[in-house]
Amino acid sequence: MDKTSTGNFTGEGIINRNLSITAAGNATETFRTSNTSIIQGNSKFVTDNRDIAPYNFQAIGIYNPDGTFQSRGAAFFDNHATGELSFLSNSVGIYKDTVDGKGNGTFLMCAGNNSIPIPILIITF
Repeated sequence: MDKTSTGNFTGEGIINRNLSITAAGNATETFRTSNTSIIQGNSKFVTDNRDIAPYNFQAIGIYNPDGTFQSRGAAFFDNHATGELSFLSNSVGIYKDTVDGKGNGTFLMCAGNNSIPIPILIITF
């Protein structure tokens, strides 16, 4: 049986170069062989005006020998995004994140609900 771990996360970021957001969510990580893991959970982006964009996500991660971590995944936004985040309703985001050996991370996402995804987000945590 694979070992699992659950946890919460938060971060701050910028969408479309000018919209400040916070991100908060929880995840379950299932550890696999070869220093890899499968991560799944849910999260939401929230603006200062309390607009929200909730999503579920799945990713594959790898723990590197130098103590860093990287993952790549997909975020599936539902139809409940509001206000300035409403453009994320019913869209899919592709993302990557990296965490250094001290636990500092960067999260980058491209998302769109048409055929042309746009880079939207940078979060640090």
